[in-house]
Amino acid sequence: MTPRLYFPLLASEPLRSAVPWQHLHVFWTDERCLPPEHAESNYGMAFRLWLSHVPIPADNVHRICGEMNPPAAAGIYAKELLGFFAGMPRFDLILLGIGNDGHTASLFPGSAALDSQEYACAVHVPQLRSWRVTLTLPVLNNARTAIIVASGKEKAPIMEKLGDAGTSGDYPAGRIRLRDGEVIWLIDADAAMLMHVQHADKLKRTDEQKL
Repeated sequence: MTPRLYFPLLASEPLRSAVPWQHLHVFWTDERCLPPEHAESNYGMAFRLWLSHVPIPADNVHRICGEMNPPAAAGIYAKELLGFFAGMPRFDLILLGIGNDGHTASLFPGSAALDSQEYACAVHVPQLRSWRVTLTLPVLNNARTAIIVASGKEKAPIMEKLGDAGTSGDYPAGRIRLRDGEVIWLIDADAAMLMHVQHADKLKRTDEQKL
């Protein structure tokens, strides 16, 4: 899972001391419907690799209760979002990954959740035989900044499609188009290997500027 790449960075120096953790609130874009101690729980991974190592107040961590009935967990999370933001959530930053099928958060191709106007909804994923709770496109696209991370050769075929204006909208990740904000793509060389030359050159120049 992509977060394994950056959670340890947040938990170690210099970021551990540089971030004003008392002012930071953490929410989840999605969660597997599993108890928090389960090895595949998104919250569980974040806690083990990141949150347990930084001085963030417990009240600032807003997890999805994956151990509950999925629709009930989605309803509770939606109410928490409404209470915190007093309306449509407006995140300063959302971090997203991409599945090999083009899903992001737990918004999968063909899912009814893609058309949901709720803040959060329960999603059954037949191919995985599991339930998840996810933020919806209206919430994700209301963020100020979205960072989408793709890493590894297995992501190359879907990145080729997402890099093509003619096919990107066919996939949930291609529907992350912020209404009033910026989308930043972080793509390594392996994931970008099938993209058009002009995209690869742009990525190379961006990497060089950051060195």
